[in-house]
Amino acid sequence: PISNWTNTTKQIIFVALVAGMKAIHDAHVIHRDFKPGNILLDSALRPHIIDFGLAKILDPTNSVKMTQELGTQPYMAPELWEGDDYEFPVDVYAFGITIYELLCGKRAYAKFCMRNIMNNIRPKFIDFKCPPAFQRLISKCWDQSPDHRYTFEQLFNEVLTNPELILPEVDVKEYRQ
Repeated sequence: PISNWTNTTKQIIFVALVAGMKAIHDAHVIHRDFKPGNILLDSALRPHIIDFGLAKILDPTNSVKMTQELGTQPYMAPELWEGDDYEFPVDVYAFGITIYELLCGKRAYAKFCMRNIMNNIRPKFIDFKCPPAFQRLISKCWDQSPDHRYTFEQLFNEVLTNPELILPEVDVKEYRQ
């Protein structure tokens, strides 16, 4: 269980997921169903993003948007409930929820009924037990407005340059491998 993972393991998973999603978006792919269930951990607890069954490849020269409301409901960005098109920020939103669950060790919507989610009534973070820099990063990913969310390029740069985004008690030697 996540509660038994060290902060070093969580840090490695966090950074690998940022890098993986950046690579996916750099290839003009929207995953559209990013969630913990679509992250496979190998025997060394290194993450691998899986299940691209709902993914879409976008032609960067032709911005035809995706209009189907697909994905797993608690991880779907609020704009999708309003009928907006799929764009890259939907993966960032799902990433924010996933990282919240990774760092806090619990579901973001455990105490919140699905009907509220479907009506776009989203909770604020409850019992946020991670350093303030992570709180700010996750909150920006989970922002209700797609224009206010990070891109994975920005996230990747933030993770590589902000020393506050290293969890307490991380074994830096193991983390940097």
